[in-house]
Amino acid sequence: MLTAAISDVFENYLRAKVQLTPAEWARLAALSSAQHLRKRQFLLHEGQVWQCYAFVCRGCLRQYQVDAKGGEHMLKFSIENWWAGDRESLLSGQPSRQNIDAL
Repeated sequence: MLTAAISDVFENYLRAKVQLTPAEWARLAALSSAQHLRKRQFLLHEGQVWQCYAFVCRGCLRQYQVDAKGGEHMLKFSIENWWAGDRESLLSGQPSRQNIDAL
C-alpha cells in the first residue's frame, strides 16, 4: 500500500487499469482521502455541489432523487470496485438534485 489515503482495493483497481509513475502515485495519494460511511449516512445531499468522485472500496451506495410527493426514485447503485457521484453537478458547479447514501 502506498499511503493511508489510498486503500489496497483502490490501488489494485488503478494498477489493473493504468501504469503510473512514482510521482503520479504521490500526487494521487496527496489528492485522495478515505471516508467511512455508516448505513444510511449521506455522501451527498440534494442541494450540495458535488466536487469529486467517490470510489467504493467496500459496501454499496445508492443514488436517488426525491420527488415533490416525497417518493424516492433510484438512479444507480454503486457496488464495490465502482464509482459514485453526480457528474452533472460536478461539471456544471450547480447544486445536485440527487442524494447518495450508504446501504
